[in-house]
Amino acid sequence: MCADGVCSPRRDAYLVLRNTLGAAILLGLEVLVSADLIRTITSKPSIEDAVVLGLIVIIRTVLSISIQIEIEGTLPWRRALLTNGGQVLARSIARERGAARADEAPSATA
Repeated sequence: MCADGVCSPRRDAYLVLRNTLGAAILLGLEVLVSADLIRTITSKPSIEDAVVLGLIVIIRTVLSISIQIEIEGTLPWRRALLTNGGQVLARSIARERGAARADEAPSATA
């Protein structure tokens, strides 16, 4: 979680909080879109309701994309270009090795 080569517990805590809050906001927007969709479908359908629902979905989609860009620092459709399969695999292996070392450390001291 080091950014710009600078590691600090405060910065790491800030980034975790920021990512968690952003994810919660994104989830809330998705729930609100679902609720509006269900409300529009279950009520007496009209063209006006469909247009209002379309506008709400467009506005919330733009908000979701902008929040996701703010959290990740890249466009959602460019994320795959920035991280290839080898990088994902290397991170996973490093995480597993770190977990294995953490499990072995207490037994080595005992």
